[in-house]
Amino acid sequence: MNVTKRMQYSPDILAFFWQSFRLLFPAFLLGTYFSLAAFSQNSEAIQPYPENPRYWQYEGKPVLLLGGSVEDNLFQIPDLEEHLNLLASVGGNYIRNTMSARDSGNVMPFARVGDTYDLDTWNEEYWNRFDRLLRLCQARDIIVQIELWATWDIFYERWRTSPWNPANNKNYTFENTRLKGDYGGRDVKPYLAGTMHDFFLSVPHLSNDQKLLAYQQKFVDKLLSYSLNYNNILYCMTNEIFVQFSPEWGWYWSKYIKKQARQQNTVAYTTEMYQFPVIKAEQHLASLDHPEIYDFVDISQNAGRYGYDENHWDNLRYAFHRTADHPRPINHVKTYGNKKRGIADVREKYLRSIVGGAASIRFHRPESGLGLNEEAQSTIRMVRKIEEYIKMWDVKSCMDLLSERESDEAYLAANPGEQYFLYFTDGGSIRLDMSNAEGTFLLKWMNVERGDWDYDLVIPAEESKKLSAPGRGGWIAVLVKQ
Repeated sequence: MNVTKRMQYSPDILAFFWQSFRLLFPAFLLGTYFSLAAFSQNSEAIQPYPENPRYWQYEGKPVLLLGGSVEDNLFQIPDLEEHLNLLASVGGNYIRNTMSARDSGNVMPFARVGDTYDLDTWNEEYWNRFDRLLRLCQARDIIVQIELWATWDIFYERWRTSPWNPANNKNYTFENTRLKGDYGGRDVKPYLAGTMHDFFLSVPHLSNDQKLLAYQQKFVDKLLSYSLNYNNILYCMTNEIFVQFSPEWGWYWSKYIKKQARQQNTVAYTTEMYQFPVIKAEQHLASLDHPEIYDFVDISQNAGRYGYDENHWDNLRYAFHRTADHPRPINHVKTYGNKKRGIADVREKYLRSIVGGAASIRFHRPESGLGLNEEAQSTIRMVRKIEEYIKMWDVKSCMDLLSERESDEAYLAANPGEQYFLYFTDGGSIRLDMSNAEGTFLLKWMNVERGDWDYDLVIPAEESKKLSAPGRGGWIAVLVKQ
């Protein structure tokens, strides 16, 4: 009886599946076509490395992004080509570009009409400079991490002269937007005072200021009309969005950019940069816990303190563990520190980040960073020399293999039994567990300050190998199986 009943309904079931197939299969093919078209178009573009998504891939090959530059908004500097040539010559392949226009010699994105700006008319010089940067960088295989919104162009007294201020443009007013004429001066730091700025509240889930938002969208559309033509671009929503602001601001723009990219059959990779320096703080969870919104994480502010030592490492590893279910690249578009603070401190943060698994590391601009001075150049060259023996996407943090170690003394990344990358911050001595290694290893020592190899040894693998830095200061030990 049950069999007969099942047989009775089977034609209807078959008809249902046939009709569903007829309706859905063309859509499936169409979707597949566009997906494949996008993949084909972007096969050479910057994207997470499939074999180790903690790192980036460019032109079909995994790559470690290293940088340092004299300014944040490089598209505005007069000697751009020479600066990029210098970066490329020392092995650099990564810059930061904030869409900022607050420094002497900068031009604004909008044209002036008399004494006011017209947000409906572009200043072509601004956009020509931007396009030139992207073109020059792509020709040199330099990845550009763009920051859409320049926080410090909007806050403080700069708001009083900003084209976005209703007092300075012909396109909207204080009456038909939520914007105000004054949000405070430099006497109070807005992130400490919790000052809110309506510019960063315009999106639908916040104040939904449609008048302002329409012009913000227009600005982003113009930016994307250039950047989506290049394959060397990463996107960061904001420079140091303050802790008092809702993550909805960055979430909105990330989704907006991705949608615009999809409409052009390409892919945009996005993140947000938070101002709060403690990576374990709640603000950073808006990025760490949301892989569906942000494709990579930027924890630049982890390098914002000085003499941070082991805590600097712990915060980076926290970000790794927090994103373990959805591993993504962890970028550091700023590494703070200068000669006044101590070159050793800056190099330590740069190298800790690399050993800890950072996908990108860049020296921040002077005076907050080394920029691309001689020390920065030497450090970038040094890391490229290390890459001749160890690729960072082939190893991982293996601190459990170290013993007899003091706090902040040494850090290890390894492919146990094959490759070991050991960094001593200031001399010292540790024991390395090589119990699963066999045969002999090439041991190379590099002095961090000089940035060059010091001497080589061939050593046998031992269950517990004692390794002592040749002297004080920073040292790198590389062990590669023979």
